[in-house]
This record gives sequence, structure tokens and C-alpha cells, in this order.
Amino acid sequence: MPRSPGASCSQALHRLIHNGRPVHKKNPVKRSAPQPSKPSLKFWFLSNATPRSLKLTITQDGAIQPLVETAISASLHPGIQGVRLGEYGVRLSRGAHYQWLLTLGAGPDNASLYSFAGGAIERADLPQTLSAKLTKAEKSEVPTLYAETGF
Repeated sequence: MPRSPGASCSQALHRLIHNGRPVHKKNPVKRSAPQPSKPSLKFWFLSNATPRSLKLTITQDGAIQPLVETAISASLHPGIQGVRLGEYGVRLSRGAHYQWLLTLGAGPDNASLYSFAGGAIERADLPQTLSAKLTKAEKSEVPTLYAETGF
């Protein structure tokens, strides 16, 4: 199963700043779902609700222009978040390497305060055992199932 260099779903930590305080967050996602017509940046964690804007940027390694650079229209409630890349016209190729970046916009009190989180994406096939578990899983179990298998 392909893996990003140095990536581990249990070890990838991103330091973010939210409302002026440092916040550490786990980011288990290093790959997209395997369906080319429905690629996903499956999950990331937002510790607090925020009125700040969120921008998603996806780039292919070696490319000058991003595949997508757009505001995310998902609600920014606390908890596990996700985005379907297909909704933004993103199609991933097998064997290609991509980078994703989420940028949380500046707060109204401090225009220079931005928060970033990012990682690598590599299109990979789901193991059959994971596919079987996902068909039977409750919605709340899905992020854990992906993370346990490195997706």
C-alpha cells in the first residue's frame, strides 16, 4: 500500500493557531479515496467553531498552477470535517503525488493571523477488508476505520 514519505496517520500533527492560542490537531488523512470520479480529502479536525474563512488549495507535485484554490463552503463547526474534491472538479491520477493545504483566514482583530494545515495526497485503492467494513459502518465510525488503515 503506498504511503507518503514520513507519514503516519497516528503521528502527523499540525500546529494551528485559533483565536490567538496554539492548538495541536491530528490529521490522519494522507490520501484520497480511490474513485477518480469521487476523490475526497476525507477528514481533518477543527477544535472550535469559527467565523473565519477556510480556503482549500490542491497542487500536483511539479505543477506551477494549483488544481484548485477555493473557499470551502462547508459549515465550520467543531469536530471532524471533510470535503469531496469532485465537487471542485478535482480528479486524481494513479501514481501522481499531490499536496493539500487548508488556510484558515485571518481573524477580525488581527489581519496577520492565519492558520495552515496540509499534507500529501496519493490516490490508492481501498483494501477489500476496509470496503467491507465501510458498507456496514455507522457514519460516526467511518473516520476511525479510514485512519486505522492509513487512509
